[in-house]
Amino acid sequence: MRIGVCVALVLLLAACLVAAFRLRTRPTSYFAHGGGFVVADFSKSIDPRAYKRMGQLLQTLADSDQRLGLIVFAEDAYEMLPAGTRGDALRPMLRYYQVGTGADAVLTIGAQETPWSKAFLGGTSIGRALRLARELLQQQPNSRRSVLLVSDLDDASSDVPLMTQEIGHYRDEGISLRVVPLFPSTEDLAFFSGLAGPDSILSGNQLSENAKVAERQSVVGSFPLWLVLPALALLLGLGAAELLLRRLEWSTA
Repeated sequence: MRIGVCVALVLLLAACLVAAFRLRTRPTSYFAHGGGFVVADFSKSIDPRAYKRMGQLLQTLADSDQRLGLIVFAEDAYEMLPAGTRGDALRPMLRYYQVGTGADAVLTIGAQETPWSKAFLGGTSIGRALRLARELLQQQPNSRRSVLLVSDLDDASSDVPLMTQEIGHYRDEGISLRVVPLFPSTEDLAFFSGLAGPDSILSGNQLSENAKVAERQSVVGSFPLWLVLPALALLLGLGAAELLLRRLEWSTA
């Protein structure tokens, strides 16, 4: 009986460990399991309203302080922050964005020159930026393979073949691609959705919900039912073992 109870308790402990390792949490809705790259469009073709959305995104990432890398691009792309950087490192950029809550919010970035104002004067090459992000992820095989593209999706016609090819590489290599659209045209949005899939596009409601989550907590996840049940069974089993299998006591009579 003692051997049987011990085996049962060990099996319950193993079940708890397996359930614990299979827990899935995510740092808000942007990255599936944490980490990866934010690929931000700094081209001049962006709608001025988009800077407000960009500021809200950066504010959320900075507040949640999740680990990420930052790639910025227009015609060319370069790595501004390496993968694994704390999200709080984005906070110095927020001074170029005055994020308001109403329709009359003032955009600081439209009123002053930024460090990247003169560096990004060409067209938009999404494919080059996605390729750079993929190549950097390949250098870190143990990192989370997620990319968050922030763009108006107005890609240069000469870059479309490369962008199409890169989205195919993302699909083949299992890299999660999510998109924060910066007020794109209907045609550009439909074209990109057809390539990457409609589920890759984050809606305005998802962005708002993400911002609210970031104000309260850095990770979210479902209730760990399959961890709680074996844990309770393990506790009950330990109590039963103490009650039924306590050491024998010899009578002195």
